[in-house]
Amino acid sequence: MHAIVWACNFAGQANDKFAMAVLGVQTTASVVGAASCQDLKCVTNRIGCEPCRQVTDSSEPQLILDLPDRFVMLKPPGWEVYDQSTERQLLLWLQAMEAQSSSILRDRSLRHGFIHRLDVPTSGLILAAKSYHAYMRIHLQLAAGSMIRDYVILVHGWVAPSLRQLNVRVSWGADDRTTAAGQGKASTTHLKARKHILRQTDALTLAIVRIRTGRRHQIRSHLSHVGHPVVRDGMYAALPTFDHDSSICDRNCLHRIRLRFGDSDGSPYEARDPLSPDFLAALRRPAAQS
Repeated sequence: MHAIVWACNFAGQANDKFAMAVLGVQTTASVVGAASCQDLKCVTNRIGCEPCRQVTDSSEPQLILDLPDRFVMLKPPGWEVYDQSTERQLLLWLQAMEAQSSSILRDRSLRHGFIHRLDVPTSGLILAAKSYHAYMRIHLQLAAGSMIRDYVILVHGWVAPSLRQLNVRVSWGADDRTTAAGQGKASTTHLKARKHILRQTDALTLAIVRIRTGRRHQIRSHLSHVGHPVVRDGMYAALPTFDHDSSICDRNCLHRIRLRFGDSDGSPYEARDPLSPDFLAALRRPAAQS
């Protein structure tokens, strides 16, 4: 069912009413997408709102939002969502936080309730469900394009303001790398260059990215494909570039800064997280130019 909704959304034929009708839920057509900023419940620090959370230790996960049937968490760089490939596991942290954790957090077949993932070196907001019913509803929002996921990235080169969308198919090989080329699954990345930065001999661009699809390593492979690898990306930048980037930042400069979604009764929520101190330090070092 979700695959059909996703296909309709990718073809531009789906909206929130369609998604909710498929699920069999009576709701209005505007669950999230058409909500104005004034209609949103302020759940994290947002321009024009009082901060609901203070940034503390950026090396540890933080619970940003705790709704009756879903969570929003902040994943720091260096943490894996789940899979036991690294010592620091977001799933184990969440299970320890929840004294009476729901069964879906132990169900690997449904990704332990996580709606999406972030790569280990990437930081940002993650949404997870507490129940099977919530998991299906949230995934339907994702398939229908109702959920908004925005990122901040720092990349090499000066991205042209005219470059606003990347439609590049991606595929995966045995080495776990994502290849952006003419074959594979359709994927779309929207971007907007916000600031061109000159740091000694380095030309960099700070950009906002929104993904229409959520393929593995989509943003990193798409930007590398067009000649703008993410700063300090050990997989999609050349090794000399990766080593040089240690003078700019110690981590992958990719951060999911915003999530926008509907709760169990269709009310829209928006969660934002400020950039971590190390990301901000990387932006302060060079002299910025508009």
